[in-house]
Amino acid sequence: MAADNSVITDELRKRLAQCVAGSINTISRVKYIAVGSGGAPGGTPTPPAGSATALEDEKGRYEVGSVEFPVDTTARFYITIPEADLPGASLSEMALVSEDGVLYGIRHTTPKVKDSDEEFQLAFDLEF
Repeated sequence: MAADNSVITDELRKRLAQCVAGSINTISRVKYIAVGSGGAPGGTPTPPAGSATALEDEKGRYEVGSVEFPVDTTARFYITIPEADLPGASLSEMALVSEDGVLYGIRHTTPKVKDSDEEFQLAFDLEF
């Protein structure tokens, strides 16, 4: 995660603290990546807030297709946005979403316009 443009949410931090302390036994896994257009007003990415509970302007939510671990302390989640979805959308924010609907990480990027004749594959690194 780029330090200025990505954040682990306060809710994930809270759940991890409770889990390692034994107050809870498990936390929900990441199931989706949500995408939106609110991460770069004026074309420049803004730092996301750790306290956020939703994207600024969510456009879609896609089930994680695969996960890999490029290093021991990083989980890389992948999604594919199909050709027919979100034509013309200018995407500039992503969020890792748990199976119970909680945002775990948020990333803001420069806007990327999705044409109607292309499939997007996106990756989101959750670094510890």
